[in-house]
Amino acid sequence: MFIKKKGKHYDYPEHVKQDQSFRRQNPFYKKFTDDLRDSQPPFSLISTHFMPDIKTKLDENIRYESNIGRYPLGFRHYENYYNYLLKHPKASISDYQNDINSQCTFDEFMAIRKSDFLYKCKYDSLTIYENGLNDINPENPKHY
Repeated sequence: MFIKKKGKHYDYPEHVKQDQSFRRQNPFYKKFTDDLRDSQPPFSLISTHFMPDIKTKLDENIRYESNIGRYPLGFRHYENYYNYLLKHPKASISDYQNDINSQCTFDEFMAIRKSDFLYKCKYDSLTIYENGLNDINPENPKHY
């Protein structure tokens, strides 16, 4: 017979607890963070600046071209009416037009810029290597 030992559960750091609570409360935040966690950052042959191999260079060009003229992740429902319907199923075309033509609030602007910055910190090779983000060791929290 297997007896489960009772012991102290693992105590996560505060930023991990906050992330987990955001993920439980907001399905859009969960999807956004899952999308960011799924792929790998760009690879460089040299650790001090971005010098990719051929595959990474092609992947980087495809990533860059696919984002030209697009909203950042989390705000792509503004790109067209079909994407808007996925987020707001009961919306009409006039609701979409009013939302698109309305003035952006400062909070919305900040949310868009934060989303764009987080994306660049994870995927954009210039941002990663210019700011030294490639040297951060996720296993060693002293780097944060």
